[in-house]
Amino acid sequence: KDDKKAGVEDKNWAEDMDDTFESKSAPDEVKEFFTHLDDLEARKAVFVMMDGTVSEPVGAKDLANAANEADGAIAIVYNGTISDKTLDIASEAAIETVVGTKAGKGYGDRDDVKSWLAEVHR
Repeated sequence: KDDKKAGVEDKNWAEDMDDTFESKSAPDEVKEFFTHLDDLEARKAVFVMMDGTVSEPVGAKDLANAANEADGAIAIVYNGTISDKTLDIASEAAIETVVGTKAGKGYGDRDDVKSWLAEVHR
């Protein structure tokens, strides 16, 4: 009776689900990007270039300008929360990978930018 009132047919629906949730594991090159998080101050980002070099750290407020100037960048590694805005910045600068600590406002999977979170994928 209460199930119907709540609009739920079966309150035990979760029992039918698998016990484990497995997130896709990060590829080796992305795991390497996570190591850059260890050296970054909070709310700072670096750009990883095609040749493997890493830029000087930039603050969150300078991220958009720095991303647009970072020719040859293949990833943004940000020691902070990845939001929809962070993914927009990467997309506009044609940077295909974003690595951060955790999901933030508006975060979600996208076709143009792959994102990886330390709390999930590390």
